[in-house]
Amino acid sequence: MEKKKVLFVVGSLRENSFNRKLALAAEEQMKGKMKIAWLNYEDLPYMNQDLEENPPESVTRCREQFLNADGVWFFTPEYNGMIPGGEKNMLDWMSRPLVAGNMQSGTALKGKCATASGVGGSFKTARVRAQLDDLLQFCGMNVMTESQTGVSTNVMETVFVISDEVKEELKQQGVDFIQFMERN
Repeated sequence: MEKKKVLFVVGSLRENSFNRKLALAAEEQMKGKMKIAWLNYEDLPYMNQDLEENPPESVTRCREQFLNADGVWFFTPEYNGMIPGGEKNMLDWMSRPLVAGNMQSGTALKGKCATASGVGGSFKTARVRAQLDDLLQFCGMNVMTESQTGVSTNVMETVFVISDEVKEELKQQGVDFIQFMERN
């Protein structure tokens, strides 16, 4: 059976973010089990319908990565109790029609499978993952809401170490996500 293609999306644009480290740990746990690509969306402009007729190259590039993926694994922090602005902006672009003004043309998100993990404060990003799940479902994605990995840390710290227990949770989430993609 061919390996599922999974796009990793990190909600924090910071190079050494805790969520990027969590994604790297997930990649290590899933080595040989899925084909992983990483989304770089830091150059996306703010969503603006005036730009839709002739979208910027960065929008086209991101859309192609979503369209080429079987599933999307989000690694998201919680900023002031919400989805980070850059991540939300990217999802706003990806949820727009592939052909400007033509909702029948589909979107880069519709019908894709998704799951989420996150590193944050004492709530282990449960609130933001619930928001993200709702938003992704609204955008037409098939969201695996169970078997998500949430990690609590002191977000003011500069060092984040991923425990063996969290690595096992990520591995289980990845295995569950592969099965979820096969069913959907």
